[in-house]
Amino acid sequence: MATADYARRQMRQVFDRAILAHPRLSQLPEYVRYNISRDLETSCHNSAVRECIDWHIECTYGSPAFISRYSSLCDRYARNLDVTSSLESDELGNMLATDAFLPSRITELSSRDINPLSTQSDYEEIRIRSEQKTEKKFTKRYKCHACGANRATYEEVQRSAIDEASHNRICCLECGNVWLKTGV
Repeated sequence: MATADYARRQMRQVFDRAILAHPRLSQLPEYVRYNISRDLETSCHNSAVRECIDWHIECTYGSPAFISRYSSLCDRYARNLDVTSSLESDELGNMLATDAFLPSRITELSSRDINPLSTQSDYEEIRIRSEQKTEKKFTKRYKCHACGANRATYEEVQRSAIDEASHNRICCLECGNVWLKTGV
């Protein structure tokens, strides 16, 4: 039990240092900073226990797998809280200072919630790609039986056993007619 108390106390000290380094959190009364630190550590501990139970891992401080999960959760939130870390964000600390969420529920937040700036470029890239207009590639290899056009897209599909011939699913770009061609 002394090992668990010691490990948890160490993690609370990590949170304490990060809270004191944050410009807004350091201005809060000491008892509020203490409660935030305690709730953050408790949330990480409880989340590590839940995950290890789900993964059938022993939930003791003698288990390297449990210690690893618990430590990585605490480290994730401590780095996001520490304005001097490489993440260079004070978003999490500002949310805690303004009571935007309960510290005891920190493990329910996504990376985007915790540090929106770090994922902003990724989401911007996804948005740009989703708005791109692309022209469908087509072939003149197949003639449509419905309208006689020879502009179609196709994809290979395996409809039966692997040792049998595959099919091409062909879609006419003019009228939308779809047909299958075997053994192509």
